[in-house]
Amino acid sequence: MREMSVSEQRYKAILAVIADGRTVREVATDWGVCPRTMHRWQLRP
Repeated sequence: MREMSVSEQRYKAILAVIADGRTVREVATDWGVCPRTMHRWQLRP
C-alpha cells in the first residue's frame, strides 16, 4: 500500500471534522498537529 501524500492526509483530517462531527481539537490531537494548523488546512482550496 502506498503512503498518503500530505494533501491526502490533510483532506482526511478535515473530513474527520466535517463528516464525523468531531471537534478540530480532537482531530488535531489524533493527527499530532496544532488546532491552528487544522484551521489553516480548512481555509486552503
